[in-house]
Amino acid sequence: MAKLLEQNEAYAHFMLAIAKSVERSPEKSTLVLQWRAALERQDYPRYRQSLQEAAGDLGLQRLNDQKLNSIHARYRVRWAKALEKLAHDADFDHEIRLRAEWALLADTSGALIVSASNVMEALGLSPGPQVARALRLAQVLREFHPDDSADQLLQRLSVQWVAVRQ
Repeated sequence: MAKLLEQNEAYAHFMLAIAKSVERSPEKSTLVLQWRAALERQDYPRYRQSLQEAAGDLGLQRLNDQKLNSIHARYRVRWAKALEKLAHDADFDHEIRLRAEWALLADTSGALIVSASNVMEALGLSPGPQVARALRLAQVLREFHPDDSADQLLQRLSVQWVAVRQ
């Protein structure tokens, strides 16, 4: 127990020395801003709050706490890594909100009833980024026409693909 107290005291002295060093530094204001930004990036409760607010704004109130917690757990490490790369003066709340909205949209969109190969055949596409764009368009069409069969969805996609490409 005495050894633990001794280590704790040494750590407290070390932290005090750091604080005094920052206080004396001509770059004090910059150091404080950088430290605050670093702490904010690890503020997981803010991630969860942003996720809840985004769910409400996107009309996803039906998502219960268990589902929101699941989404939060799945994405929070990825969010933290992305936020680490931002400048210390970036708008943290805006950036986490964008990521929360993206995660909600990705997790709540229904499964497509057509595959990449179906899309390539219907649109005459070769494998590549165009196929991903076409599948995203198919997702949007599916949202508007959830009762369509696979053939109906591919037909709508063909019409919209031609319209978008012109």
